[in-house]
Amino acid sequence: MFATEPAKQEAAWKFMKFITGAEGATIMVKGTGYMPPNSVPATNPAMLKDFYAEKPNHLTSLSQQPLMTAWYAFPGDNNLKIIQAINGVSDLKLEASASGGTTVLLTHDLPTALGNGEITDTVEAPSFEVIGMSGGQGGDCAANEACSTHEDCISNSCLQNVCQP
Repeated sequence: MFATEPAKQEAAWKFMKFITGAEGATIMVKGTGYMPPNSVPATNPAMLKDFYAEKPNHLTSLSQQPLMTAWYAFPGDNNLKIIQAINGVSDLKLEASASGGTTVLLTHDLPTALGNGEITDTVEAPSFEVIGMSGGQGGDCAANEACSTHEDCISNSCLQNVCQP
């Protein structure tokens, strides 16, 4: 809200409460099919319950709500360059997150030594610093070595805590 006059602030606040509330959400969903800002009207027969029963595809976004994650932009002027650098490497299984200030934390999805690969500077900016990755064990274990998960083994096959050929 950017209003500075009390009357406009009050009007803006009333509108925000309405549009994000159950009644406003019902109007918005029926008119657009978009996901409501809250799930309150979804099970109410006077609001969206019948709408979703008739159009179950519109319920998909609400049913997937537990799977949603936060969306964020990387800090600083190099946001797009960082995204392109991460997306340009198809064999990496990285999770990127803001780590305060202008720091982006990249975490490899495999808890193995394979996640400790070298990171090269692909963002041409004087303020871009590469620190590297560390931690993780395994991922390159040969047949007959101990393992905990399939990802520990070169063969990607761990059976009874032993890497398979």
